[in-house]
Amino acid sequence: MQIRWLTLFVVFTLMAPISVQGIQPFVPETVSFCDEPVPLNISDVRERLITQLMIFAERNVQMTLWHMRKDRFFPVIERILMARGAPDDLKYVCVIESSLITRARSARNAFGPWQFLAATARETGLDVTDEIDERLHLEKATHAAVDYLEAMKVDFGSWTTALAGYNAGPERVKNEIYRQGTSSYYELVLPDETERYVFNALAVKLIFENPSVYGYDFSGLTAFSDIPCETIDITIDNFVPVKILAYSANMQFRDFNAVNPWINGVNLHRGRYSICVSPSGKARFLSRLDTYFRQLNGYIPFSSGMKKTVSAEHGSMRLGPGMEYPVFRTLRTNDEFRVSGRTGSKDRGHFWYIFKTSNGAAGWIWGGEVTP
Repeated sequence: MQIRWLTLFVVFTLMAPISVQGIQPFVPETVSFCDEPVPLNISDVRERLITQLMIFAERNVQMTLWHMRKDRFFPVIERILMARGAPDDLKYVCVIESSLITRARSARNAFGPWQFLAATARETGLDVTDEIDERLHLEKATHAAVDYLEAMKVDFGSWTTALAGYNAGPERVKNEIYRQGTSSYYELVLPDETERYVFNALAVKLIFENPSVYGYDFSGLTAFSDIPCETIDITIDNFVPVKILAYSANMQFRDFNAVNPWINGVNLHRGRYSICVSPSGKARFLSRLDTYFRQLNGYIPFSSGMKKTVSAEHGSMRLGPGMEYPVFRTLRTNDEFRVSGRTGSKDRGHFWYIFKTSNGAAGWIWGGEVTP
């Protein structure tokens, strides 16, 4: 009997209606984005804003991570926006585009903090090559994003419609403007992602500016730290392996790559560059790099495709321009390697120079010194 009553109690409990308390997010009486008023008097606009606020209210982990990352990005972006006379709110576009992840890549192959496609990046003046991808250069990519948005703002008459063009493409938005007879972002019927786009940025702005109102407390968070670095200008007359740049900067390769993410090749080729180096390595950077280039003067030309073999009398060969530089690779007895022209052969993406051995008996070797 007790089991029967318990069963009935469980059944009726499960059938009973569940009371859920709905919490509507706070919406200020007046809201603006990019210094343009948001027409909250339009019920559809208010609904779209509330929807995105409620969605973001459930993304506690994501919102917290965004807040912890922002100090890496916002100071640079804010400085550029202020200097350019562009709205400060544009920094929130970077948040929704890349989640403030430098190497963010979309399914469409948009890349970097501002999520440029390669073709669009080149149109805005960014270099995108095998060696360099300036979509990952925060300062240059931010200037390019402002250029791109400013041009669309002139065409469409507002920042919000320009942002729609940033998301859906300017031609798509232009066609919809002609077809629908309005240039107002809030009045246009656009693809679903684009219809949410400005409201996503607007929701991030409202939460970041008043986190406690939306149930967040960021006061106890420690922002993710950046790797300390200082900028230095260099001129490269020939290519140099990126690992040599890292060594010259007194930095681990991973750290050097983190502060110079736009260098994405194995080598940095001829040109003038501004690179970031550690404060401790800045003083010796140029002298270390100069020493590296001076040691390259010992190479001689070889016939194309000439094959060399490490003999027992030579022992092992340490590949690198000197004992103080990082070991690139070690060749041992009977290992074969090819040289081509004046710079040796290309091996897995690396070029090695030819150097003369200290005792002369071993002749010329590939990229380093003979070690005992």
